[in-house]
Amino acid sequence: MKNLKIYEDWNTPPEYDDGPDPEEIGREIEHTEAEQLFTPLFVTEEEPGNDGPSRSGNGRIDFDILMDKTSEHTLWAVHVIDDAIPDSYKMLWNTADGEDYVQDDEAVINFATDEFKAGRYSEGVEAWEEDINNYDIKGNICLIKLTSPADVDFILEDLYDYLRPGHGSYIAKQRGYSSNTLRPEEISRVKRAINALIKYKRRIESNTVGGPTQA
Repeated sequence: MKNLKIYEDWNTPPEYDDGPDPEEIGREIEHTEAEQLFTPLFVTEEEPGNDGPSRSGNGRIDFDILMDKTSEHTLWAVHVIDDAIPDSYKMLWNTADGEDYVQDDEAVINFATDEFKAGRYSEGVEAWEEDINNYDIKGNICLIKLTSPADVDFILEDLYDYLRPGHGSYIAKQRGYSSNTLRPEEISRVKRAINALIKYKRRIESNTVGGPTQA
């Protein structure tokens, strides 16, 4: 029995006990729901402690998708790869490994709200692709208004690829990162976003949404 007791003690050493749960510290830039101009349609939220989905290039798509609060419910894409959203918008957590900035839906919505108010957005993907090469613009443009069927197809292509085995985003593939396996709940979430985008594309084609009007 003594040997068994030694084995039990060795099998569950104190240093492997779970640490304290992460605690929210707060975020520097925060808007009330009334101040926010968007609601989330498809946003990948990170988890404190580097245990959840991240934007490090591991196969996650490079865009989040928001809907504005106008009567048109226009859809917008937010280019979120490479820490495009400043830490000031993210929630700061205290974890067992130290402080950790976490990107969540509030960070994306608040960032998009401020970018729109500052006029820092592109009218469509084609304009955005020109803007990202325009060195007269201070910093990258990350907010894109989806104004045409081609804009929607651009985002749909990423989402369809995301569902395929072996997927990696364009950025991930360029860097040689391996792709991740999607959980069933993530697959369902992607499919809901695809259905919403298809319906939105039909609305654009019927000339009931999109165009240059502001949120």
